[in-house]
Amino acid sequence: MSLQTLRAELEKLNLTPRVDNLIGRPLLMNDEKGFTVCGAITSVDYSPEVGISFRTSSPTFYGIEIREIIPKNDGTAMVRTLFDELSYICSFEII
Repeated sequence: MSLQTLRAELEKLNLTPRVDNLIGRPLLMNDEKGFTVCGAITSVDYSPEVGISFRTSSPTFYGIEIREIIPKNDGTAMVRTLFDELSYICSFEII
């Protein structure tokens, strides 16, 4: 992956293309049941299969360890847990 590819993928999500402006920023997620997770972004990853994903300091989602958060360009995100389960989140926001 090149830095240019990473920046282009971040821009597709309407996020800053500067990774250094994302690391350490709080990421707030809410689902339709009112569950909220807030943690700091600790890394930004990219793969052609998944796209952009974040790792955060948030330890759990419904009591299951979070492995990565995969944002979508419609303001939603998916959470991949330690057991490779995916759940949709209603919204996410980098604050």
